[in-house]
Amino acid sequence: LVGEGYNRWFDKSFSLVVTQDGKAGVNWEHSWGDGATIMHMINNVHTDYLRQAPVEGSGDGGVPVVRVDPVYSDSVLAHLERAKSKFEAAKSGYEIVDFNFGGFGKNAIKKFGMSPDSVS
Repeated sequence: LVGEGYNRWFDKSFSLVVTQDGKAGVNWEHSWGDGATIMHMINNVHTDYLRQAPVEGSGDGGVPVVRVDPVYSDSVLAHLERAKSKFEAAKSGYEIVDFNFGGFGKNAIKKFGMSPDSVS
C-alpha cells in the first residue's frame, strides 16, 4: 500500500519492473525459499546474457515495432475504476511511520537462535 500501488503486485514471488526508459529491476519476496531461488535465477539470466554475442540486425530492416494499445470494454473499465476506488479507500486508512528500535540488535536475536529477519 505504498505509492500509487497500481503497477506492483506484492502477492507474487517476484515482479520484473521495467521503466519507460528501458531500465529494469526485480523486486522479490524476501523469504528464505523465494528470495534465494529468485536471486539464483536472476544471476543465471545475467551471466547467460553476458556470455551471448550482441544481437546484430540482419540489414533487411527486420520487423517494425508497432505500439499496441489495449482496448477495454466499458464494463471492464468500470470494474477497474471500482477496484482503484477500493484500493484508494484501503490505502487512505494507513500511515507509514519509521520507527528505529534501539533496545537490542541482531546479535541479541541471534543469541536466541533466531533470524533477525523473523523479528519485526
